[in-house]
Amino acid sequence: MGFGVSFLGIIFVIGIQSLLDFRIEYLIGNLLVLGAMGCWGLYTSISKKTMKDNHTAFETTAGGVFMGMILFGIGSIFEEFWLLPGLTSMTFWIGVLVLGVFATFMSFTLYFVSVDSIGPTRAAIFINLVPIFGTLFSVVLLQEKILWTFGIGHILIRLWIILIIRKQTQ
Repeated sequence: MGFGVSFLGIIFVIGIQSLLDFRIEYLIGNLLVLGAMGCWGLYTSISKKTMKDNHTAFETTAGGVFMGMILFGIGSIFEEFWLLPGLTSMTFWIGVLVLGVFATFMSFTLYFVSVDSIGPTRAAIFINLVPIFGTLFSVVLLQEKILWTFGIGHILIRLWIILIIRKQTQ
């Protein structure tokens, strides 16, 4: 029941407004976000198995980052990335550093430490807060507007987290 309530909350945060103001790019973007969440769940399960095989959160993250770097590197060769004008921009390299070190390596390592400490179910429930934080950061950094659907979605997601935590402590 908690999963259903949370999923409904996520739909409100990322999806209802695009149905009210229908544009195909909103629908495609929201479907991609939902697909990414499914991939994240699969990644979490595989990583938990990896950590059970006597690998630390740091080793699990480093392995994932290394494999991602190799696969993205192979793909970028076909895009001729070396011709992009952004490669000479300091802003570009600061963005790469922030994305690579903080948003990827540090956040995944801390996430896997929490998975290892409190278990995948308790850690995974907080992944549902990602759309909320993403929306809040877009308001602060990009001056986006918060719509009424965000408030409803936020309440539903928090309700699910409370339901799951209560169920696990009983």
